[in-house]
Amino acid sequence: MAKSIFLLFLLLILTTKMECHDSFYLVQHWTPSLCNTLSHRRCVGIIEANFTIQGLWPKDNNQMGPLTMCSGTPFNYLEIESLECRLNQNWPDMFSTSSQRFWEKEWESHGTCSESTLNQYEYFRTTLELKDRYDLVKILDSSGFHLGGNYDPTLMALHIYKAIGVWPIIGCNKDRENNEQLWEVILCVDISGTKIISCDSEIIMNCSENTGVNFPV
Repeated sequence: MAKSIFLLFLLLILTTKMECHDSFYLVQHWTPSLCNTLSHRRCVGIIEANFTIQGLWPKDNNQMGPLTMCSGTPFNYLEIESLECRLNQNWPDMFSTSSQRFWEKEWESHGTCSESTLNQYEYFRTTLELKDRYDLVKILDSSGFHLGGNYDPTLMALHIYKAIGVWPIIGCNKDRENNEQLWEVILCVDISGTKIISCDSEIIMNCSENTGVNFPV
């Protein structure tokens, strides 16, 4: 009997991925750069010149990349129904007419890894509040980075730092004509999910050095 209980306990440990996050990545994509690539996927609906949320990804500073696929509470749309209007505006699935499956994927892939800090409602609400608090479009525009221009991504990161006091990560991709462009801005957030902190990795990701990148409309 005791042996059976021990084996059951061991099996539970081996099949349950425990969460152990110490910070977050708030990942936002520049929508035009998400939709003008050579990807076989095509955006649907109106493509606005704005940042949209990709996710709030918990991370462990002792390992590479964000934490994923932790055991946790299954996604329940009713928990975030009151946030739907804001989610559709700020956290849409640009490749589908409905975003609920996208939100479900983000919760079950990443949100469950921070459930000891943020329950499902808090996870989505906190992410929306962070995006509103640090308006990247306004920050870049007021710093002289205007739509349609070509800019040094390191300078873009520097001016975001000057505006909010922490270093972001700037990511690039390529459009259909193979031109490099601003694709994403990542802000790092402390374990509580409420305070931004400087990212401890390279501030430029997948951008060529000493060249400008497009800021497409």
